[in-house]
Amino acid sequence: SDNKLLPAKNLEFNSPDATADKDGNIYLTDPILDRIVRVTAQGNVSIFAGMLDGKSRANRLDGRVDAARFLHPYAMSKDLAGNLYVVEDTPNLLDSDGQSWTQYALTLRKIAVDGSVTTLSAPGLWWGKADSTKMAESFTAPAKLVVDNESNIWIFNRLLMVGSVFVPPTPFGENAIWKITPDGKFTKVTAKITDCPTGAREWKVCDIAFDGKDNLIVADGDGVHKLHADGSMTKLSGMESI
Repeated sequence: SDNKLLPAKNLEFNSPDATADKDGNIYLTDPILDRIVRVTAQGNVSIFAGMLDGKSRANRLDGRVDAARFLHPYAMSKDLAGNLYVVEDTPNLLDSDGQSWTQYALTLRKIAVDGSVTTLSAPGLWWGKADSTKMAESFTAPAKLVVDNESNIWIFNRLLMVGSVFVPPTPFGENAIWKITPDGKFTKVTAKITDCPTGAREWKVCDIAFDGKDNLIVADGDGVHKLHADGSMTKLSGMESI
């Protein structure tokens, strides 16, 4: 596609995520401007997907990468084949009564190597098909993702404390890492909850990634850990737990 070139200097991002391909291109999410930016190995900067015409849209749209629309993309990873997976924001708001809560969900987009963009998961949708069982709504706040060598998608889901001026904060979901297979089956691999001084139970995962031996490495506020197949973790480095 004829992606729009951007100035290489003075670009500003708000909490971007990044991944790279085998050719040395770097991809950055831009959740504020609803787009994905690519930086080539030569330093050329362009809009890879999203707001190509400079006009943001308040909705998402599948199709060719140069016409597809994104809504607050923030977490991203590539598989070995070069397909790009993007987690988007799914708004969660208190209903008009100020007490009940509209469920968050996993909104996951795929940018294939052929340039097509599809929605794998969204409210009422799971792996491209209508879903009345609300599998996407099993996630409260998907925050990080990574894809392994077998195209399994690993997602860290964060617990949410939801409330308002009129409603005391209430915990929804849990802090856990989930594994989604290429055919859409998902299982919870581990869950870790730390009691914080505020009373909110929170696992502050900074990032997840695979090392060269296909071990899942988890970086959190307590250090760096290796996740084992049984869901247990071994601390590799960091401060003692407090």
